[in-house]
Amino acid sequence: MKDKTDKLLQQGVFIMVLMVVMLMLNWMSLQSINTLDRNEQNKLDQLAEKLDQQREGIRDLNGELRRMQDNQKLTEELRLALKEGMQNFGARMPQPVYVAPQQGTPVQQAPQQPPQQAVEVTPPADTPATEPEHTASTEGMAEATSGMGTDDAIPGPDPNAKIGGTYVATTAEPSTLNLLTTSEGTTLQIMRYVVEPMFTLSEQDATKIDPLLATHWKLAPDNMSITFHLRQGVTWSDGAPFTADDVLFTWNTMMDPEVKAESSRGDYKDVESVEKLDDFTIKVSFKQPDWTIQYSFGSNLYVLPRHFYEQEVRDYAAANNIAEGSYSVIPGQPGFGKIFNELQAPCVGTGPYMMPEDGWERGQSLRLERNPNWWMHSIQQGVWNLQTLRWRFIRDQVQQVNQARQQKIDVLVIDEDQWEDSLRHEGVFADNYEYYNYDHQGLGYNYIVWNCRKFPFDDARVRRAMTHSIDRKTLLHDMWRDNGQIATCINKPVYPEYNKDLKPLEFSLSKAAQLLKEAGFKDVDNDGILDKEVDGVWKPFKFTFTVPSGRSEYTRIGTHLKENLARIGVVLEVLPLEWATFIEDLYVHNFDAMCLYNSFQSAWIDNYASVHSSEDKERGSNVPGYHTPELDQLVTDIRREFDRDKRIPMFHKLYKILQEAQPRTLLIHGRVSVILHKRFRNVIVRHKGMRSTYWWVDPKDVRY
Repeated sequence: MKDKTDKLLQQGVFIMVLMVVMLMLNWMSLQSINTLDRNEQNKLDQLAEKLDQQREGIRDLNGELRRMQDNQKLTEELRLALKEGMQNFGARMPQPVYVAPQQGTPVQQAPQQPPQQAVEVTPPADTPATEPEHTASTEGMAEATSGMGTDDAIPGPDPNAKIGGTYVATTAEPSTLNLLTTSEGTTLQIMRYVVEPMFTLSEQDATKIDPLLATHWKLAPDNMSITFHLRQGVTWSDGAPFTADDVLFTWNTMMDPEVKAESSRGDYKDVESVEKLDDFTIKVSFKQPDWTIQYSFGSNLYVLPRHFYEQEVRDYAAANNIAEGSYSVIPGQPGFGKIFNELQAPCVGTGPYMMPEDGWERGQSLRLERNPNWWMHSIQQGVWNLQTLRWRFIRDQVQQVNQARQQKIDVLVIDEDQWEDSLRHEGVFADNYEYYNYDHQGLGYNYIVWNCRKFPFDDARVRRAMTHSIDRKTLLHDMWRDNGQIATCINKPVYPEYNKDLKPLEFSLSKAAQLLKEAGFKDVDNDGILDKEVDGVWKPFKFTFTVPSGRSEYTRIGTHLKENLARIGVVLEVLPLEWATFIEDLYVHNFDAMCLYNSFQSAWIDNYASVHSSEDKERGSNVPGYHTPELDQLVTDIRREFDRDKRIPMFHKLYKILQEAQPRTLLIHGRVSVILHKRFRNVIVRHKGMRSTYWWVDPKDVRY
């Protein structure tokens, strides 16, 4: 019995030893496989980088070929221009190889020389003759805008134009139509038809400025003030007269600290005072010389009606049981700003269109009707001929395309690859819509803004790593079909202020990983996600990438970055938000990263508000919150310098600093792709883009 037991014990021990050996062999095998997997993955990553480099090389060759072809065309144009003796050769230039792009916070720039004797603006008959005046300069604008638009023809009125017809577009519903309390591009897009500034860049000639509410203006010889002479005989759409009191009211309202106009006030820090000299003369005095004020006050400040808002404040107070004496109708007085911020409806205007009382159907659409008493109608016929402008609140691009298929909307901004791959092959689009692809003065760039106020984007190495993780050449090819260029400056490539010596940070996940390692990130718990110790706690590198819902291009950019970052241990969540929520989060800095689009409200660009520390506040224009004393001084010095040739290297220095810091990852200067219904006539696309100023519809083609 004992022998049998011993034998069983021996067999048991043998089996146990055998099992241990087998487990060890299995463990060693798994380790070997894991090592092989890691080695193979490393090899695959290296091969992928080589393939990316080869692919980039092929694209560079293709781009060079296109440049050579464009240069050949340019040479032929020059030969023809010389042969014909054309002085303004720029008007015939083909679209240049640089190509620029297609909503963030507007920035400003500087295509002009020091204020000089400009071409005299001839006042209308109701204005007394004056000596030739200094006006805003447009030097360099002809060269900068010569390749914009799609047409060589100069836009102008058609003598056969008829009044009537409806134009239907789509947009996100604005949170407000109060121009002073928002920086939403949608609000300006609509209200620019209702209210007007002093002057604007001419639609017909980029070397000229068209006077609007001011007939002429003069910058003092010491550059310390500018005087605007206002147009007489202008009325608001309700019949009330326009005077200097309206300009003064607009200024005082914007400067009221209770009014949520932070994004506008940044342009006017050097204004000492705005005075009414008489009913039709306004003088703006400066604390210090600042070349930008004549443009921001002249072309960016849309004048609001004093009489209208005084009554609106009274009506709001009565409707909300606010006692008389506890508020004022005068800007700057207690209680005015609090009520003004609540006024969302549009005002009466001096512009070509006005909004009827039932014009804003919340959640549905917004409608403007032609202003029959617009002052310009007595000066020039054939302008703003369309009877109705309507915007339907459709944010989702799939719904927009479906509505276009049914011809229920007239215009649609589309992705270039969407047009090339599918829509142009559909009969309804080929038969009923024209396709346009162009650059214009207002186009800017797509970009990602990093919240530099908090972990992990308070470290420049992290922000640079994010930029290295984006394959912008692939995005340019796949989404824009190489019809654009990678952005490096918060400006337009057509202007000399753009630092063309800066090269984009290349796509390299290995460089991104190295930068994150230098910034203190490592995977401490072997879960595949990088961590960093902050105040004694290890935090995983996870962040939210916020985009406006319904905009496929932003979601595609976020998905692209998410996939790349996953390969180096970073977790990104793409978060689509409805437009109102998206904008509010932007205003109060409630984000990690956001994908935005920046357009240019003015042809004269100055980056002060988007860089200076004073704009790092709620509703301010310094959205990323990045600033330094050096940058503050530099953007201030740029405003002081009236000599454009001296400003240019200062801009170049600014953009080099921002390139190192990467508070924004600039993506693409693209071109805008638009389809427009064929029933509209006299459609000419030039440096200001696709403007309906001279369009008209034959009565037999009227829809809706």
